[in-house]
Parts: sequence; C-alpha cells; structure tokens
Amino acid sequence: MSREFLSPTFRQSRDRRVGLDPYAEHAEFPERWRAYLMAHYGYDPARVAADFQVSPRAARKWLEGETGCKGGALIIALRRHPETAPQMLGSVA
Repeated sequence: MSREFLSPTFRQSRDRRVGLDPYAEHAEFPERWRAYLMAHYGYDPARVAADFQVSPRAARKWLEGETGCKGGALIIALRRHPETAPQMLGSVA
C-alpha cells in the first residue's frame, strides 16, 4: 500500500489494529479510497469522474476523503489495477 497518501492518524490506527472491525473498516474506507485515487489519478476530478462514470462532485468528494465509493466503482478499481487495488483498498481477494 502506498503510505505516502495516508494521513498519520490513519496509518497509526491501521498499524495497531488486530483483527477486523466492520465499523472501523467502514469509517476508514473513504481514506483508503482517496489514497488509491491519489496514487493512480492524482488530484484530477475530471479524470476520476470519467473513469468511474460519476459526477464531478462525487469525484471531488472521493478525492477529498469526504466519502468512499459504492460497490460498482470498487469493482472497476479492482479490474483496472489488479496488482495494486486489492492491497490499497483492503481486499482479501
């Protein structure tokens, strides 16, 4: 996982965590999604919007870590970047 885009708080909580906590996973996912997007797209809302077929507003929210994606966009990410997306997004697949 590219750690340079993750906030220090996120890195520390992820490093200390043992096991899986569904609430923590849900709360942390927008930050993982943002890190994935920044690593692969940089801060380019237009490109993100086009690649994931979402509105520019949704792309900006993703890139600012305000929200995460829904399942369809996650599948697109896993298919576009099969070598890096699973590790960056927390997939065990």
